[in-house]
Amino acid sequence: MFKTTLAATAFAVLPLVAVAATVTDSLLPSSDYTEVAVAEIRGGNSQLNGDRELGINAPGGAPVAQGQFDIQDGVQYAFSIAYSAATTTLELDFGGTSISSSDFDLSAADTLLVGGRFANDSSNVQKNGTLSLSGLTLGGESLPDLNAGNTSGYDGYTVTGFDFGSDFTLSGFAIFDYAAGGNGTQVASNLATQFKFVDGPAPVPLPAAGILLLGALGGLGLVKRRCKVA
Repeated sequence: MFKTTLAATAFAVLPLVAVAATVTDSLLPSSDYTEVAVAEIRGGNSQLNGDRELGINAPGGAPVAQGQFDIQDGVQYAFSIAYSAATTTLELDFGGTSISSSDFDLSAADTLLVGGRFANDSSNVQKNGTLSLSGLTLGGESLPDLNAGNTSGYDGYTVTGFDFGSDFTLSGFAIFDYAAGGNGTQVASNLATQFKFVDGPAPVPLPAAGILLLGALGGLGLVKRRCKVA
């Protein structure tokens, strides 16, 4: 578990609790947030015959833009997710293949969920395949890596305190390792990562009694400081 504060842009990275590997569509209970847009990279079937590997999805998972990519086993691919506030265009580029959509106003998002299935522990031909994300940056600031070594099945983290309604680029590198216990080819979307831009839970308001207590403690501190000065 980790907690990192990125001083330059003053946004925080907080860990999420790992959930069962069978859960494939959320890191937090859906009641805790409202999806705005999702950028997705998944194993698909790593062929150019109809099963998408790249997607920009509407709330609920339906792709509004999609692409195919022959993701090779063990190869490191650069990817980026860029947003233009002026045109509300969200673009996903993976290994030089780009898809985009202008359907989303990310000013409605205050939270980013970085997650996915990084270790495939299902009982099929791709058992033990892995996905790793490294060199992640958001607005020029580093984010934690994610891979089968520091996650459990479907896992990730959340980023808050960043202005997702402004122009930004999130970039990094991805490696799909199908041969780690499998046969070196992908047959289904068992390895995938999602970058979910969401409207997160509202801050819990402090009860009136708590506000009064904080005021009293603050006043007590002020009195102590005055006594020391005297």
